[in-house]
Amino acid sequence: MSSSAELIARLRDEIAQRGLSLAAAAELAGFQPGNLRRMLSGDAPNPRLKSLLRLLEALRLRLSPFETWEEVMLMRELARRRAASALTPEQLCESAGVSRASLKRYFSEKPSSPSLENFLSLCAALGVEIELVSVDSAVVPHVTGDPNQERAEQEVEVDEPDADRSDGEVGSEAQKRPAAEVRSFLGISEDEFSFLSTGSEEILSAPPAQAGSSTYAFTERVRRARERASTVSDVKPCKASREFSRRAKSPRERFQLRNFVGRKLKEWDERCAVDPEAKRRQEIMIDAFAKAVVGLVDNFMPPTKDPEE
Repeated sequence: MSSSAELIARLRDEIAQRGLSLAAAAELAGFQPGNLRRMLSGDAPNPRLKSLLRLLEALRLRLSPFETWEEVMLMRELARRRAASALTPEQLCESAGVSRASLKRYFSEKPSSPSLENFLSLCAALGVEIELVSVDSAVVPHVTGDPNQERAEQEVEVDEPDADRSDGEVGSEAQKRPAAEVRSFLGISEDEFSFLSTGSEEILSAPPAQAGSSTYAFTERVRRARERASTVSDVKPCKASREFSRRAKSPRERFQLRNFVGRKLKEWDERCAVDPEAKRRQEIMIDAFAKAVVGLVDNFMPPTKDPEE
């Protein structure tokens, strides 16, 4: 894509095809609806790259060939490509139509955020063809047909705990959801879902199949939660996972909740990086969340019979 207008138009189409309003997309990315409308409207929309990446991360889209949503990493990659090319900084500035001072700021250790148009111009000058692609087709729900019918068909039925049943017991098989729905909700591949749902020693001893995927850190936490849970008695699905599944009733809600999961994990990682004292507390929170997801997967999967029965 050679212009910000073209990329923004494609982005608007992606949002519309998923059955999301701009207000819903704004909620996913943590924007004010009015700000997102201004960002995606006008004859020549030209948002800051940082703002666009935030929206793309929420929508599980990326700017190919880059594999990151971190603006700093994108600009470092462009600087690396410039250094590997035959272009001098002055030639790059002339070709991209940016000032020398701007280029210096963009390629600094702590780069300032370029406009989308300047970023695309730099990419074009360096021979980088930008495409808007989905991270994983299984991750991004595409709502078609009647949204109300879609909601009715995919309603998650979760019974309230009876007085004579503990929080750890799993509901009846009639209330289990297909594995594909769970996988779509969690935003993971078939291999990663198998890894989460089986918990076999063979899988636990190996890393997830897609070690470079965006869910790697999360599945690693769940894997460790499963390993620890194998030595604890109260490891069955808990009340938290029941509430977790109750909230995910439609494709859009599953989409929103999955992005909430990603943002929370990112927040926890950032807090731990700047506050060593918070690390232990954050790890406890992450472990508890991972156990809830383990419970969610178990609660959705058909029950398996004990070989001894």
